[in-house]
Amino acid sequence: KKEKSPEVGEDGKKLSTSQAMAVVGAASKWRTGARKKAMRRKLSDYLDQVKGNHDDVLDTVLRNISAWNFDVFEVAKLAPNAPLVFIGYMMYMSSNLSAAFRISDAKLLAFLTEVDRGYLQNPYHNRLHGTDVAHSMHHLLSSGGLSRHMTNWQHLAALTSALCHDLGHFALTNPFLTETHHEVALTYYNRSPLESMHISKVFQILSKEECDIFEMLTGDVSRLVRNLMVDMILATDMAVHGLHLTEFENMIDASDDNRPEMSDPATSKLILQVALHAVDISNPAKDWDYYIKWTDRVLSEFHSQGDQERELGLPISPGFDRLKMTNIKQKAAGQMFFIGVLVKPLYEAFGKLSYVDIDEPMYHLEQNLAHWKQIVEKFDQEEKLKEALALDTDAKDVEYSDTESEDEEVEGGASNGAGGGRSSLKKKGASGSQLTAALHEEDPTEEDNAEVHGKIIEFVTQDLAHQNSMDDGAKLEEAKKVEKSAMETGEDRMSMTVPDGERDSSMKVLTHLLRVGSFVDDGTRSASASTASSSSAPGSPIGSAVEEPGKEGAGRRLLTSEDGLTSETHEAASEKPLLEARPRVAPEGV
Repeated sequence: KKEKSPEVGEDGKKLSTSQAMAVVGAASKWRTGARKKAMRRKLSDYLDQVKGNHDDVLDTVLRNISAWNFDVFEVAKLAPNAPLVFIGYMMYMSSNLSAAFRISDAKLLAFLTEVDRGYLQNPYHNRLHGTDVAHSMHHLLSSGGLSRHMTNWQHLAALTSALCHDLGHFALTNPFLTETHHEVALTYYNRSPLESMHISKVFQILSKEECDIFEMLTGDVSRLVRNLMVDMILATDMAVHGLHLTEFENMIDASDDNRPEMSDPATSKLILQVALHAVDISNPAKDWDYYIKWTDRVLSEFHSQGDQERELGLPISPGFDRLKMTNIKQKAAGQMFFIGVLVKPLYEAFGKLSYVDIDEPMYHLEQNLAHWKQIVEKFDQEEKLKEALALDTDAKDVEYSDTESEDEEVEGGASNGAGGGRSSLKKKGASGSQLTAALHEEDPTEEDNAEVHGKIIEFVTQDLAHQNSMDDGAKLEEAKKVEKSAMETGEDRMSMTVPDGERDSSMKVLTHLLRVGSFVDDGTRSASASTASSSSAPGSPIGSAVEEPGKEGAGRRLLTSEDGLTSETHEAASEKPLLEARPRVAPEGV
């Protein structure tokens, strides 16, 4: 709107108003196309330096940036040092927010870098979770159609809130912080303490001149954006899930044709609050393989907190006791509850909005819920088989050997299939899974049943005796080993060293940033970053400063995996409580 219309054309003649506006429009389109080409060049330069020429990969990333099943883990392999910055930059550019609010590359990249550093080294609540939630919001706004009914400043507030909604999260819940009188809970009066802390941290980043992406907003619009961000991030507290869901359903029922007016401030605020909450718990609404990665990570955090609650003598939160999740059925039960009671009703309500398309998330919710039910059914069938065999106490205890099986085959004409299946049972101490595999190889004939049952009873009895002989400590260690194995699936991230060289343009800045994990020019580096790097020798990794969970302002650790989790860190966190309960005097008689 601020473009000045040219008064004369190339031939020196004065242009009419329509001709002048046509020239301005053409120039605007040219600049937009140039921005897209520049963005592609920047990302391509990074990929070329890391893994050679990857035009096909880059095309896929850019083409799928608005797809619902966008895999942030795959992108983290391409941009291991700063995946949040890599994807965040593309979302702001593809949404045209940078152009609409005149956000320079330097400020946008500096802001994204600080946000990337603000996420801690947790199994689940890390920078990849922030990236995943922001991308899911980007999908709802773009492909989902929500942005067509919003203003630009609402779009800016929604995307920024999603990107920063868990800044500084240290993998503990609000009730735990309140119960242990944690400093964060005391600071924010036990009212959504984590969410209040996230809001504070994002505004601290925006207060830095080099990171202020809201610099060009007028005073009134700036207040609107910030107030909406506060309301949206506070809505991610699970404690207000039921309240907001009820308000949302009432709003839909009261509207005409399920089209509440986004022009109404209260209506638009509630819709965006529910939208952010929906994408924050969207893992079950994604493809199964992607969803199950996040499930293992969040359960790791839950169990770690449960271990601390046990050590502190506190009641263990429901679903947080690793000793009560020793098989796949118990895991499935928790996820089926989460989907059926929390996630699915929220998405069903949100899907009633006539101008929002969430068919794909709803499809995956149904598929994943059915998958869990199949897992439970299969588990029950196997347990019934074991139980039936264990109760058959009249069967004889028969030892099989390969020699005996061969003799029987020659003399009695036994089949190779049955003999081969039973011969695998002769070894002492075979596991239950080996036993099941041998049984399913070929059903035993009727004349073999008595002999097979005896051997089965022996192995089942051994398995049950082994389980019963384990104390809680042994079960806890075994559960940790299983969980640790599930977590160690990511590829190691590249070290984040800063090479010598001049970053003299936004294109070079982005290329350098994606390669080394620092998007801030040397001359505009924040005081906090300078402080963090001052304690390290020259050439030490940037981004190695990650706050210790539960400790404000503590030292920071080097991130060494794609989602910021090392097996050593996770094991240490599982074995040692982060907090000590403050002594409290029980009321008389209690």
